[in-house]
Amino acid sequence: MRTRVLLSLLVLLAAAPAAAQQTRAFRSTAGVSLELPAGWTRAPEETMAMLRRRLTATGSTITYEAGFRAGDAPFPAPPMVVIGFAPLPRRTTLEQFGADFGSDEAQEEAQATADGRMPGVNVSTMRWDAQNGIGWVRAAFPEGQAIGYSLMAATLLPSGDRMFAVVYYGVRGDDEARVRADLTAALRSLRAD
Repeated sequence: MRTRVLLSLLVLLAAAPAAAQQTRAFRSTAGVSLELPAGWTRAPEETMAMLRRRLTATGSTITYEAGFRAGDAPFPAPPMVVIGFAPLPRRTTLEQFGADFGSDEAQEEAQATADGRMPGVNVSTMRWDAQNGIGWVRAAFPEGQAIGYSLMAATLLPSGDRMFAVVYYGVRGDDEARVRADLTAALRSLRAD
């Protein structure tokens, strides 16, 4: 059941890492690079391949390309980070992406998705950070689950046709301010290759 819950969480959305000051480069297959906290340990490709197969079976349009352990637990146990991207219905600008991201319709859609796939998960208000060009979504998981919350940071890729997201799956008691700071730094470092 724990594995099923973890896999279902990946279909949801959320965000960032608890990490050190040092960073290391990550090159995405989406044609961008970004700096990640040095404390993240990349998950084995075999594990990501299994997760991708399961997610594809759910109809997810998100391409999950990498996973990272953000603490001492083995991946895919929290705290963990998943990086991915998804196609958008149409090419857009960062300003329009932000307006769409922070809309009531997007909030309702996110909660409906959570309700359908993970009853009991509460998606908090989606928030657009215009200064950094990052959309935030926090979801709280029911007591007793290994994952306490997920935090997603998302931005528009330079091509304007895909969303890029870093999702942190944390445990209760995490330093969420540090997680947000790490994620903000990672997405602000995003550059087209």
